[in-house]
Amino acid sequence: TLPKPIRLLLGTGVVFLFLGHLLTVTQNIQLAPQKPHAGKPHWLLQKATIQESLEYWEDYTRKGGVLRCESFQSVECRYQEIYTAIQSYRQWGGLEPHEVRAWDPFQQEVRAIELSVWETNTWPRW
Repeated sequence: TLPKPIRLLLGTGVVFLFLGHLLTVTQNIQLAPQKPHAGKPHWLLQKATIQESLEYWEDYTRKGGVLRCESFQSVECRYQEIYTAIQSYRQWGGLEPHEVRAWDPFQQEVRAIELSVWETNTWPRW
């Protein structure tokens, strides 16, 4: 058997581990009723399924549509999410690449977006 101080130390560790898990579970239960994207625009929840949303945004931007966050009634916008999703959908689906354009609220203009705008910090980050 282990010496009493080591058993006491291990027992205390198990109790703290249990309390930590209990605290985490309690917090998760409190957050569970909330919608995961409440208050944030989520591009891929615009249609009934993610697949339909991707198809919609790919078609919309291919036809020259401009991505605009104003339509989400929110100050937070994540163009990088939808840009990546659209371009990945095109590449993996064997579709031709097309320019994706979006409204830049800071410069008050429509701009073409590509990966370099985030790499060079020339696109707003919210």
